[in-house]
Amino acid sequence: MAEPLRTCILTRQRLPRSALIRVVADGSGRLQLDPDGGMPGRGAWVRPELALLQQLQQRPSQAGRALRCKNLSSADLVGQARAWVWAGIRSSVAECRRAGLLVSGAVALQQAGTLPVAMLAAGTRAGAGAAVLAVELPISAEELGAMVGRGPRAVVGVRPGRPTRRLAQWLQRGVGLGYPTR
Repeated sequence: MAEPLRTCILTRQRLPRSALIRVVADGSGRLQLDPDGGMPGRGAWVRPELALLQQLQQRPSQAGRALRCKNLSSADLVGQARAWVWAGIRSSVAECRRAGLLVSGAVALQQAGTLPVAMLAAGTRAGAGAAVLAVELPISAEELGAMVGRGPRAVVGVRPGRPTRRLAQWLQRGVGLGYPTR
């Protein structure tokens, strides 16, 4: 069965629901992200990209017609979106770790060949090897190592698998919110 389509209120693009994020007005008329779709009230959909969320944050009235509300104010939509994406990345990395898909260390990365995903610590000068998607995360090498259950790691690759596809989706959302790629 096909995934339901929704329309982004800013770009007017019709996209699958998974490619968008829901926005609602809380009881006080403040815009809030509703990534799980569980908040009460009328919702509107927007692509979770930095420029679009900043636009909506600066001009919350753009959601007024879709939400049937006047005098909307905005919360930190970009911060909320980054927190949502970061939680998804952490959860997906934990899944990849449990599945034994993580690769770290220069020799292991070189031996692994082309990997679908590589994560780099912030400010890392090391290359990502032959990764299809290499994303620099906003954390230190120590934090990256702790996230994957090791000591400090500048680069962590991920072998192919179902959890890897989910991680790649979350990382792509992070790229849309300003995470640098290599």
